[in-house]
Amino acid sequence: MNGHIGLNEPGVSFDEDYLQTKLDDVTINVASHKYFSGDVTLTEGITVGLNKIIKAGKVIVIINHEAKKDIYHQIVNGDSHHTAIPAIYLKQFPQVNYYITKNLKG
Repeated sequence: MNGHIGLNEPGVSFDEDYLQTKLDDVTINVASHKYFSGDVTLTEGITVGLNKIIKAGKVIVIINHEAKKDIYHQIVNGDSHHTAIPAIYLKQFPQVNYYITKNLKG
């Protein structure tokens, strides 16, 4: 997993309110199978940018799948000014809360 928030992929500018972005290969593979049947390949998406997200009164990030265990540990142990991974970048803001499933802690 890559630590994206919405379609704010790793390496995206954190200064945008809304943006059209090229999707990371991880997101393409997961989304193409999870949300569509048949032969659909996504390459871009439109999303609310991190600049707009951090202006919210409360931000909830849910990490709820075993496949996201690595990214969870990067969030817990990572530098909050890390600019490549949006999920880590958000931890510097007090209005951001992370919720995880029990199986990710170990």
